[in-house]
Amino acid sequence: MTAGRRATGMMRAGVLAVGLLLAVLWLTLGAVSPVWAQSGGASGLGVVQAVSYREVPDPLSLSVILFDDSRLDLRIRDQMLAALERANHDLGDNPLFELELSSTTRSGRFVADGPSLGRLSTTSDESSRVEMNVWSSSQDSILGGRYADREGRTFSSFEIEAVLRERSLGEVVWEGHAIVETDRGQAEPYVPQMVESLVRSLGRTVREQTFSVY
Repeated sequence: MTAGRRATGMMRAGVLAVGLLLAVLWLTLGAVSPVWAQSGGASGLGVVQAVSYREVPDPLSLSVILFDDSRLDLRIRDQMLAALERANHDLGDNPLFELELSSTTRSGRFVADGPSLGRLSTTSDESSRVEMNVWSSSQDSILGGRYADREGRTFSSFEIEAVLRERSLGEVVWEGHAIVETDRGQAEPYVPQMVESLVRSLGRTVREQTFSVY
């Protein structure tokens, strides 16, 4: 490898390192302050994922049932019924489908770690590559901000699962999951937005679509 090529590689690495340093300083000084970084959830964003196994009619004729009858699940059911009615689905007698709802809460703790905004690497041929964390709900990122101040705090990953079955066959035709991460340990405030995201996804395949929580 010539000295000129090596110098070019080193210069590229230097430029990328300076850019990475400026981005870190920008976040540290508070230049980036997105709306979701200040909202009620740990990230301010929820995620909905859904899989449709076959085409279903729209609107649907369906009933809503619960896997459990806890106070929280009863609230989820009531919110779901209201959202389905607003979306003009048929909730009358003798429905063709049934929508089973369940919820899960998983708790943990944030682990202390160094800044993770991105990293700079150099390959064997002296070319350089920079990897930036544009957005993340669990580590430092350009849009999400710094998460170092969350060391040792508890969080909850709260999920609502909805499974749509054809009643005559018992066949699952669609399922959806709405997930919100919060460091407050309170799931109930997020139920309306989570339910709305599931209703919007009903009957469709959705891959990690975000929605705002507050």
